[in-house]
Amino acid sequence: STGTLSMKSKSVKDLQKDTREKLQALIVAESFDEFFRPITFDQPRVLLPLVNVPMIDYTFEFLTSAGVEQIYVFCVSHAEKITEYLKKSFWNSLPNLKITPIVSNRANSIGDALREVFNLNIFLSDFILVSGDVLSNVDLAPILAQHRARRDKDKEAVMTMLFKPTGTRSNSEDLVIAIDAKSKQLLAYDSSSEETKVEIDHSIVRVHEEIEFRRDLMDCRIAICAPHVLFLLEDNFDFSDLKMFIRGILGNELLDAKLFTHILEEGYAGRAHCFRTYNSVSKDLLNRWCYPIVPENNFPGTAYRMPTACVYIDSNVTLSRSCVIGNSTAIGSSTVVGPDTTIDRSVIGRSCKIGSSVTISDSFIWDNVIIEDGVSISQALICSGAVIKSKAKIPKGCVLSYNVVIGPGVELNPFEKFWVPSDIAESNDLQPDGSGRLWQKRAPNFTELVPNEGDVLTSKQTNPKQSKTEAVEYVTELEKFKMEAEETMRRAIKKQHSHENVAVELNALKFAYPDATWVDCSSCVFYVILDSIVDGKELTAKEIVTELSSCLKIWAPLWNRIGLNKEDQIDFIFKIQEYCERPQNAKFRLIFQNIVQFLYDNEILEEDSILGWRSELEDVEDSEEKKYLNMCEDFLEWSVSYTHLRAHETGRN
Repeated sequence: STGTLSMKSKSVKDLQKDTREKLQALIVAESFDEFFRPITFDQPRVLLPLVNVPMIDYTFEFLTSAGVEQIYVFCVSHAEKITEYLKKSFWNSLPNLKITPIVSNRANSIGDALREVFNLNIFLSDFILVSGDVLSNVDLAPILAQHRARRDKDKEAVMTMLFKPTGTRSNSEDLVIAIDAKSKQLLAYDSSSEETKVEIDHSIVRVHEEIEFRRDLMDCRIAICAPHVLFLLEDNFDFSDLKMFIRGILGNELLDAKLFTHILEEGYAGRAHCFRTYNSVSKDLLNRWCYPIVPENNFPGTAYRMPTACVYIDSNVTLSRSCVIGNSTAIGSSTVVGPDTTIDRSVIGRSCKIGSSVTISDSFIWDNVIIEDGVSISQALICSGAVIKSKAKIPKGCVLSYNVVIGPGVELNPFEKFWVPSDIAESNDLQPDGSGRLWQKRAPNFTELVPNEGDVLTSKQTNPKQSKTEAVEYVTELEKFKMEAEETMRRAIKKQHSHENVAVELNALKFAYPDATWVDCSSCVFYVILDSIVDGKELTAKEIVTELSSCLKIWAPLWNRIGLNKEDQIDFIFKIQEYCERPQNAKFRLIFQNIVQFLYDNEILEEDSILGWRSELEDVEDSEEKKYLNMCEDFLEWSVSYTHLRAHETGRN
């Protein structure tokens, strides 16, 4: 059942009944930022569709799976839309779940919000604090049990924060934390991207024997809190947000409070808190990284089926026979797709009308959008009710808010955003055949739908603040990807992560860097495996061969999840050549044939790919280039003979 709780409510005692027995949660449905503007002028972030399901539904699914029976939803902007949605939602009909909106018109920060919640006195025992844009399949039961056991021993343990290892740095924060290696107590938390160092009090170093510094974690915005957390916020009005609260607790021993961490080793956790992370989390859903939360398991209002891998078609969809629907695509109910249209790696909403010869790639089209013939849309987001007339071009990074109209033949500039304010008649930037005003406020690059290459300094550009003779090296986006992918694999080997978890992290990382390919991903993984074999050890070639054989047996299943086609596999072999050419890797050069054979034996490389690599090198005149081909001569001769024998047997059969 749902009942609205305003800040003027006087029935607090009624709301306290049975709360000690029930597991409770607080969803903060207000973002207190501008990352989704101008869209959020018309609709609250938590109701924006994520693969055609309102974001908040994924948060409800996460909490109800954890056994939460009472959920409070804190609303500020568009509160009436959220409360109306909750009244009519499927979640409100569940017999063992009570949802109560808390409506405020005063809160300007999450600190304000939690102080108002404190005054309602509704949390009498530990509760889950979560942002309304969280999607997760994490099992909270053991984490809750661990938190409660810690609280029984130490009443100062007021909060357990969830962190997830990730290669994706989207993000508004370049997070560095310090934790006690044994107890997992949080000792330092710094999310400033401008700082080059983290300061930690010397007294902490004396008290804690072993401290871990981590820069590879994402704050999931999921926390298990004691009611005392709310009291601390009420007592300290300078804590305007959770970051200030965390730093305030860590910096003041007089507050008698300790924060602890839980670093997730299994499961998926992500936030769609800006356009970039919206893109990443949507792709993760389409590619099934949050199983069992996948489109065809169907939230209320959807009826997806999956005719081919990672393609999801809802009910009453009309597809022309000549249209092409690529992988990682979802199409909402009652949508019509015309002839010779191609849709790839995209989400299409309900009741859309898409004409002929339209190209849509890596984009998000919401409900009731009309796209006329010959339109091209790439890496863009189009909100409900928009109309894009014939032969218009919507390039990467563009966002069209609700009811924007793009005239025929219009070509937008990359990263432009348009919206339709109430006074559109006074200033229409899309005249004469369109309707929309250009959103002038420049968003930080990390929040854009895709990276803006114009904002990325390439290698060895000179910093204008430096002297003319002093050059500073900046890494490209692809170089950043490689560094983070290799770090992900190093951590996986050290911590013995499962193939599934590593694949999830690498997949999320790749989507965060669109320039990266699966070949880049595979080569980074393999380079780390090879490096780990000789790390600090003096091994003979024979010993390296033995170690490599063992390592590949362990990690070969990872490539089944990455998936390389024939051309990718050929490029992958050339990447291994590049690795072997490095001066420090001379020993691997000597066993190149063994490397190729082991990759074949473990079904990472196929015969056709190896022979394709051979064909490419046979046409090269440079003898230096051909040396790797000569090294593999015995194995290649066997492979050719085996292929001919198999073809002969197949023909005879």
